[in-house]
Amino acid sequence: MSCLFAAGSKLIKSLGTDEFPMKKWLISYLLQAPGLEHVDFFDALKNAGATRIMPSHWVLESDRTAIELRDHLVALLAPNDQLLVAELGQEVVWATKD
Repeated sequence: MSCLFAAGSKLIKSLGTDEFPMKKWLISYLLQAPGLEHVDFFDALKNAGATRIMPSHWVLESDRTAIELRDHLVALLAPNDQLLVAELGQEVVWATKD
């Protein structure tokens, strides 16, 4: 399993191994000016294989640390945006009620 990141048109690949098992991360954000300069941020989440579970919450499986994920993603945000990266436990579920 791998984790891909995009910064503009450049892809950065990180491979998961048995030595460093993949963890599940909650990526959450508050955008002060949604939609203006966040294309690279959303592309990075999508290219990394993240799943959008709510409007501003994504789940990502990666062998990167919280600090590595934060540093990579925050660089793609606009001034005054906010970002949360939190490791999730073994069992992660979510639902949408229609």
